[in-house]
Amino acid sequence: MSFLDEQLRATEIEVLAAVFSDADLKMYSSGLAELYMYVPVVDDRTCNICLDNAKLHPLVLGGDIRFLFPYAQQVDSGLWMVLAHPNCRCMLVLQEIKL
Repeated sequence: MSFLDEQLRATEIEVLAAVFSDADLKMYSSGLAELYMYVPVVDDRTCNICLDNAKLHPLVLGGDIRFLFPYAQQVDSGLWMVLAHPNCRCMLVLQEIKL
């Protein structure tokens, strides 16, 4: 593993630790939980709801999707449409991060 790879891995772990509790991290690292990244479509039509969601929920555990985004729909394995409001184009994309 190169120095850059080690630095990226350390940064990923720091971000995860800042966002999730120890119990969430243990569940994720054991393979029992899925981790999704909130991906807004950012252009001149992007609304404040979507930008706020990206700031508040940059990473979401799979079990929390329905709680945080009750209208979300899974469109493919590892891909959810958030549907935070009519015409919402934001997605949740499954992340593969090894701890």
